Amino acid sequence: MKRTLSFLLSILLLLPSLASCGRRKLDEPIEFIIANDIHYISPTLLGDGEFFRNPTGRADGKVVHYITDITDAFIAEVIEKKPQALILAGDLTLNGALVSHSELANKLAAVKNAGIDVLIIPGNHDFDKTAVDYSGDSLKEAEGSNASDFYEIYDPLLPETVSREEGTFSYIYEASDDLWVLMLDTNTYAECYVMESTFKWAEEQLGIARESEIDVIAVSHQNIYKHSDLLSFGYQLYNGTNLQSLYEKYSVICNFSGHIHVQSIIDGDLPEIATSSLAVTGLHYGKITYNGKMLNYSAETLGVAKEAEGYADFSEYATYFFEKIAIGQAHDALGDSGLSGSEIELMAKTYAEINSAYFEGKKIDPKSYAEGIDLWRTKSDSFISRYIDSMLENTKKEQSIKIRLK
Repeated sequence: MKRTLSFLLSILLLLPSLASCGRRKLDEPIEFIIANDIHYISPTLLGDGEFFRNPTGRADGKVVHYITDITDAFIAEVIEKKPQALILAGDLTLNGALVSHSELANKLAAVKNAGIDVLIIPGNHDFDKTAVDYSGDSLKEAEGSNASDFYEIYDPLLPETVSREEGTFSYIYEASDDLWVLMLDTNTYAECYVMESTFKWAEEQLGIARESEIDVIAVSHQNIYKHSDLLSFGYQLYNGTNLQSLYEKYSVICNFSGHIHVQSIIDGDLPEIATSSLAVTGLHYGKITYNGKMLNYSAETLGVAKEAEGYADFSEYATYFFEKIAIGQAHDALGDSGLSGSEIELMAKTYAEINSAYFEGKKIDPKSYAEGIDLWRTKSDSFISRYIDSMLENTKKEQSIKIRLK
C-alpha cells in the first residue's frame, strides 16, 4: 500500500547543537548550478516528436522534441563542472506523466552518484495534470502522477535536510555552516500560492538562521515579482508581496525562480533571479557562486554536441525553432491585416528576433528594428504589438548579477 504524503513528509527536527556551533571560514567558494522548466517528457510519449511540433509546438517554442538530448547533455555538463549542488526549481516534466518523472529521476541519480547534491521542488506542471501521449497521430492520455508519487520518486535523491515542512516539499538544505538554501514549495496544495502554514514554518527557519548568523538564499518555482507587465497573472505568486516582506525582514540574500521561461533579474533589497527554461532559446542554466562576502550569478548556455536539423550547435537550433514559432504567431496575427507580404515578413522577423533576445535576457536596441517596430505600432492593434512595446520598455533583463552581502 502506498504510503501517505503526510507520513512521508514528517518534519525533521533541527539538531540542538546547530544554532550554537561556531561559524567557520569558507575554505573555497560554494558553487551551485540551477536549472528551471526542463519539461522533460519520456521518448515513449513523444515518438519522433513530429506530432508534438505541429501544431502543439507553436505554443511557446520549447524544443521538447529534443529534450532527451538536452537533458542528457545538461547532466553530463553538471557532472563535469561538479558544483556542490544542482538545484531544479520546478516543472521538471512537461505534464506530470509518471514515466517521465521516473526516467528523469534515473538520469539525476548519476548526478547524486557523482557526489553532487540534488535539490528539487515541484512546479505547476509536475503533478495533478492530464498527462498526454504524443507518440501517435492523435492525443492519448498517459498515466499521470500526484504529490505522493512525486515524493516517492525524488525523495531518494535528496540530501539530508535541516528541516522539512510537513505536508509540502519545502525544506532547508545546509550548504555550509554559513549558508542555507530554502527550497519553497508553492504548488503542492495551492498552485502559485504560499500557504499560511508555510509562512510560519519558513519564518521559524529564518529566525534560527539569523540567530546563528547563517546566510540564506531562497528558491521558488513561481516569481515573487512581476517580471512583465503583460505576463504576471499566474506567474507572480499571488501573495508574493508577503513573501518579499518576510525575506526582507530576515535579510534573505535573494530569491531564485523560473516559471516565466524568461531570463530576468530584478535588483533591489531582495533581488530575484529568474533563470529561463532549459528548453527554450539560449538553453540557459544558472551558475551561482557564494564566498561569504559576495554572491555571483550568471546565465550559462548549454552545449549539446549533436547535430539538430542542419544546426551543428543545439543552442543555435533552439533559437531557430523559437523564432520560427514566433514568426508563425505573427503571421497568424496579421493574416487579415491587408498588409503587403514584405511588410508582414518584416514585422514577423522583428517580433521573432526581439522576442528571442528578450527571453535570453539580452539587451535590445530599438534602433536596429525601427522600421518593423513602427509597422507594429501603426498597422496592428494586436497583443503582439503591445507585447513588443512591453519588451522594449522592460529594462530588467540581465544575464548576470553580483550581490554584495550585508
